[in-house]
Amino acid sequence: MAYINITHGTALTDRIRETLDRVRDARAKRATYNRTVAELTALSDRDLADLGISRLNIEDIARAHVYGA
Repeated sequence: MAYINITHGTALTDRIRETLDRVRDARAKRATYNRTVAELTALSDRDLADLGISRLNIEDIARAHVYGA
C-alpha cells in the first residue's frame, strides 16, 4: 500500500514561497535603493549643501533609508 505524506509537500511549498517572498522583497529594496541614489545624485551641489548632504554620503544615506541604520 502506498502512502502520501502531504506534510512534506506543504513544507516544501512553504519554503519555496518564503524564498520567493524574500527574493521579491530584496529586489524591491534594491530598486528603492537605486532610485534613492539616482534622485540624490541628480541634485545639484547647492541643493545637496542645503540639505546638509555630501556627495560622498549619498550611498550611505540611501542604504540607511532602505535597509535601516
